[in-house]
Amino acid sequence: MASEPSFGVRFLALRSTTERLALEESESRRAHFADVDMIIDGLVLDALRGRRVTELPARSTGGELQLVSVGEDAQALLHETFSVERQEQRGTLVSAALAPLGNRACAARLLGADQPQVRADPG
Repeated sequence: MASEPSFGVRFLALRSTTERLALEESESRRAHFADVDMIIDGLVLDALRGRRVTELPARSTGGELQLVSVGEDAQALLHETFSVERQEQRGTLVSAALAPLGNRACAARLLGADQPQVRADPG
């Protein structure tokens, strides 16, 4: 018995955006992200209104970025969706070993350098 083609194969076979959106809706693939989109929309609107949306404790305390304008349930959903562990489970290329590093150190590690090369601006 032949198995049904994967979502990706069926998606790529469709030509119009309307057909692709209809397929996504019929598969309920966007349902989880509807709640995430609402949370992010709220964060953006709060930021545009000049409200504080984040808090970043001092690096020396090992603090992590905190979202102060969303409730605990929303924070839990965002963590469940975007945590490094969950992204790796879904096949994201980011390594958990790189997550605690800063952007430059992460880029240097990915490029195989011990330390990123920073050049002084001669001007």
